Amino acid sequence: MTPVSLPQSPELSVLSGKRLGDPFLAAYDRTSIETLRTMSNALAIHAVTVALRQRLDRGLNAEVPGTRVTTCPPDRAREVTGNQVNLFLYHTVPSPAWRNASPCDVPGSKAAQPPLALNLYYLVSAHGQNEDDPDPISHRLLGKAMALFHENPILEPAEIRDAVTADAGAGAGVAGQFDWVRIAPQPLELDQLTRLWTCLGSPFRISVAYEVSVVLI
Repeated sequence: MTPVSLPQSPELSVLSGKRLGDPFLAAYDRTSIETLRTMSNALAIHAVTVALRQRLDRGLNAEVPGTRVTTCPPDRAREVTGNQVNLFLYHTVPSPAWRNASPCDVPGSKAAQPPLALNLYYLVSAHGQNEDDPDPISHRLLGKAMALFHENPILEPAEIRDAVTADAGAGAGVAGQFDWVRIAPQPLELDQLTRLWTCLGSPFRISVAYEVSVVLI
């Protein structure tokens, strides 16, 4: 099988010629790091969630018209009726790839702090109309949601900009960050999923977890 080559972000390192995602922040001067910080902001998490929701909404409604895509806590998601997919951000952690990035010291100026780099973890769950009786439509919805993320595992800048244009409160800074936002399945064993649903205070539902990274704040 021929390996799939993911596209590279057009914004590469300015000084060292090396890709920042590795990261090579130590090779950057203060101006470069401050430029990176302006590419994203505290609204980045919101923007990513809005963009993911929009992709699901468009793809699912093309497959099963009338499907509602929500971003509610799982214990409150089923306050709506009908076919539904819920996208819930359940965990955020600092990106391990950026953990050792150090402030860049520039003589005569204050050290420039690198951006806060995060990995986001989402739980996608599906609900079928009439609780899947007689047709297990939630299986179809979850399969389509997984296909939408698998077919294009990159949340591209244009997609983020389009989503935040429709939701003015989201903020589009993350669309300009130097690295793509990548979507990857997060394998969880059944007991891990069960504990997660128990912690969320909701009955277990068919679901799948994803890691979305890296998001700069």
